[in-house]
Amino acid sequence: MAIDRRRPKWIGWIPAAAMSIIIIAVVITTMVLMAGGLGQDREPTAREATDRGASLFTDDGLRYIQQTREINLDLRNPPLEAAALGLPEDGDVTLGQYGGLAIMLPYTVSLRTPMGAGLTRLQVHEATLATVDGQLAEVRSSAVAGAGYKGALDLIRERAEEFGYTVDSDRINAGMGDAVRAGESYSHTVGPGEALGATTVVELTCDESSACAVVFKITPGVG
Repeated sequence: MAIDRRRPKWIGWIPAAAMSIIIIAVVITTMVLMAGGLGQDREPTAREATDRGASLFTDDGLRYIQQTREINLDLRNPPLEAAALGLPEDGDVTLGQYGGLAIMLPYTVSLRTPMGAGLTRLQVHEATLATVDGQLAEVRSSAVAGAGYKGALDLIRERAEEFGYTVDSDRINAGMGDAVRAGESYSHTVGPGEALGATTVVELTCDESSACAVVFKITPGVG
C-alpha cells in the first residue's frame, strides 16, 4: 500500500502567517507607545534637562530621552562633571531599545561643540556615555547607516570633513576584500579627528556576512 508523503498545503502557510503576526504585533506596539508620547517632541522640565537644554540622565531625564528620542550634550566647557548630568562617578549609561522592545525609532544625538558648525547631529541605534573619576570621558554612538558594507563606508566618508578625520578608502576596501575572501570578520579604525574641538574616532566592524556597524567615539576636551 502506497503512503502519501505529501504535506498538507496549509503547512506551507505557517512561516508567512507567523511573520505576519510578528509584523502586526510590532506595528500595534509602536502605535500604542507613540500614542503614549514615544517620539513626540515637547519642552523638558527642570528635572529632565539642564537650564541650557542638555540632557539629564536621572530617572526623569532618561524617561524624557526615551520618549523624545533626543540626546542633547553640551561639550563646549569641559571637563563635564558626571554628577551634574545625573551620571555615575564611574561606569557606563547606555540608551538603546525602548523598554527592551525592538522599536524602530532611532535616537538623535545632538552635540554642541567648541569648534566646527557648533551643532553636530548623529542618528543612532544606541548611545553609551562613559564616566571616569567623576567626569564624562567618552560618548559612544552606534550610528544608523545604509545597508551593508557600502552604506557603512558611505556614512564614514560623508562625515569625514565635519569631524576632521581622514578616510583611506583604498586600504579599507582592500582589508574588507581580504576578509570576505577568507570568510572572516573585519574591523578598521578611522581617526582621530579634532575638527569639533573634541576627539573623534570611528570604528567600522563587519561580520562574516558583511553586516556592518559604525560607532563614533567622541572624547570631550580636557578644558
